[in-house]
Amino acid sequence: MSIIIKGGKIIDGTGKEAFLGDVLIDDGRILTAGLDIAGCSDAIVIDAASHTIIPGLVDTHDHICWGETVDEPRSWTAFSQLTEKEAGFFDLTAKAGRDVAMGAYACRKTLLAGFTTIRDVGCSGYSDIVLREAVNNGFLVGPRILACGGGLAMTGGHAWYTGVVEADGVDALRVATRRQLKAGADLIKIFATRAGGGEWSGGPEYSVEEMRVICDEARQRGKHTAAHAVGAEGIKRAVLAGVDTIEHGCLIDEEGAELMAERGTWLISTLYPYERQATRAKQFGYPDHLVISSSEIMKVYPDNLRMAAHKGVKIALGSDCGMPDLTLHGENALEIVLYSKLVGVSAVEAIHRATGAAAEAIKLGQEIGTLTPGKLADVVVVEGDLEADLSILLQREKIKHVFQSGVQSVKDGRLIV
Repeated sequence: MSIIIKGGKIIDGTGKEAFLGDVLIDDGRILTAGLDIAGCSDAIVIDAASHTIIPGLVDTHDHICWGETVDEPRSWTAFSQLTEKEAGFFDLTAKAGRDVAMGAYACRKTLLAGFTTIRDVGCSGYSDIVLREAVNNGFLVGPRILACGGGLAMTGGHAWYTGVVEADGVDALRVATRRQLKAGADLIKIFATRAGGGEWSGGPEYSVEEMRVICDEARQRGKHTAAHAVGAEGIKRAVLAGVDTIEHGCLIDEEGAELMAERGTWLISTLYPYERQATRAKQFGYPDHLVISSSEIMKVYPDNLRMAAHKGVKIALGSDCGMPDLTLHGENALEIVLYSKLVGVSAVEAIHRATGAAAEAIKLGQEIGTLTPGKLADVVVVEGDLEADLSILLQREKIKHVFQSGVQSVKDGRLIV
């Protein structure tokens, strides 16, 4: 059966100007998007007057199994004070089970926010892979999930206490990558640098040679790689190694930006977590150095993103949702709002970075991301004019209709279960 979404302002995800028109969905795909479309007599018609029609939003940097709580309160303070022996607890099956339960709840909030696709870039115990399969098989309602199965970090490296796989040296990393792929990972997440400030200076961790073997193993299996990289040197090492996306990229310099543009490496903007760490982390018990370093990062991060874009770097948006108390599932669109405000781009451009560009960055651009004929009908109808006020995306009650592959999952702001 056909569906016509009529009379809305269409922002189609390609970056071109918004226009008034209709979207016709048929057999799970976009048939056309244009002016005054006529459908068959039995088509379902949705009146979108005074609404904005956009592609399903894509979050390229999410932690869908983290952030919520089941049983065990999770905070930065609790994590950072663990000994290595105590942190073994986080590898237990029970922990992964709790993460799947948390992820199921986060999936609902994410979908209600208009995000039909997410890329998970950090979990423990392959919980994101389990969650992906539960959604794919219809056991849970949620966005389409690309799962990493947990990141690869050097021994004692950044985020070692979150359940990542620790491995060192080319041979060990080859095996570790193959195990992640064997488990069903859609991508391989690499911790290329530390975070930022003091001990967290964003300094490099893995060598080019170590990361190159990870990229080679992933690529020959048709998978892509994402590198957590904050500092300039680590960014350049990761790009030279062949990673597909640089996550964060806060302290990128001109040399790194030129290298990324030359090689076609994507930069994933994550303003949301750094803005929240700078302004709200202290009240939730996060350490002072994190607040200080994030404040310093936010002084240069928007400028660095503008510089990178000027150099020709391809940029997509990620929320980094899943940080306890700070980056909340369902608030994923705050990255879009912040990118528009702080980097200084139009609402249409910011939405493009979270739809068409984001889909390309995670290798799904042939199927989703724009309201282009032939693509899967991931469509969101938002009450109000997003071109005039992007912050409407943060009001859950304004997300009126969400379609995934032509199937309606949200109607009048409520999940259809």
